[in-house]
Amino acid sequence: MDAVGGRTIEVRNPSTDELIAEADRVHREARSHLAGTRAKVLVDVTGAMLSAETVRALKESTRSNRALIEKTAIVGITGVKRILADAIVRFSGTNTKYFDTKEEALEWLARP
Repeated sequence: MDAVGGRTIEVRNPSTDELIAEADRVHREARSHLAGTRAKVLVDVTGAMLSAETVRALKESTRSNRALIEKTAIVGITGVKRILADAIVRFSGTNTKYFDTKEEALEWLARP
């Protein structure tokens, strides 16, 4: 996951536990360091496995922290992962878009 304008953290082919832990960490960091501002987030889930447990955890985490996030760009969503991601986005009500490349995602995030 990337926080645009912040430091870069890459998680390649994360396990379910790693993906959930990283999402929780980003939200905790946003709450403590971005008081009064909203973050733009890039999430690269290329190679990630999304289990039912992961989807449940990400739905809850994303929904409870949506006030902290201005917009989210997701790279690496294909096939069944796209259906699961759509469920998370609909449930959370966040401003989220999917991209084929990191460059396209960063370009969208940079726009006001």
